[in-house]
Amino acid sequence: MYLVFCGGWFVVPVFHLPVLTVAPAIGIAMVVSFLTHQIDLDTQKKDQSFGKKIGDLLALAIVKPLLVLLFGWVVQFFV
Repeated sequence: MYLVFCGGWFVVPVFHLPVLTVAPAIGIAMVVSFLTHQIDLDTQKKDQSFGKKIGDLLALAIVKPLLVLLFGWVVQFFV
């Protein structure tokens, strides 16, 4: 919702763009958060086994992008 209000207040008058609705704002927020999210691997437990660490990294590298794509696919039906 923050993107919708700020877009309406600042972006629309300055750049003469159409008003941003909720569904595209959700999509923009998803892309920005996916591209800028950082994971601090030093805070993970150091006594984890090698297999557990590999499993966690695979989940971050494969499962998270798939969930983002799934959620984005659902949101695009509302655009």
